[in-house]
Amino acid sequence: MKITQEFIKSLPAGSFFAAGIVRDGTMVNITGKQCFLRWVAVVGGAADWAVYVGYTWTPFDEIARVGDKVSKQSAFALLDCDEAAQLTYGI
Repeated sequence: MKITQEFIKSLPAGSFFAAGIVRDGTMVNITGKQCFLRWVAVVGGAADWAVYVGYTWTPFDEIARVGDKVSKQSAFALLDCDEAAQLTYGI
């Protein structure tokens, strides 16, 4: 599914709209340890969004609150986004 700005705007702030597990050092590089990480995509309060990561034993809601925000490059590798949605990443 392609993430569009219209889709982001249709969700309430704080909503999770995608989640998964990724091996660190592939699409994201947070720990440098080649471990598996959980990620969650979250809608922000200004029709923006971001992807956060944490360890696999960490609940998704905790990752959304205190996880590490990934770079735009990593977020776009994890999620297929149109140009308008890309422009609102992490603003």
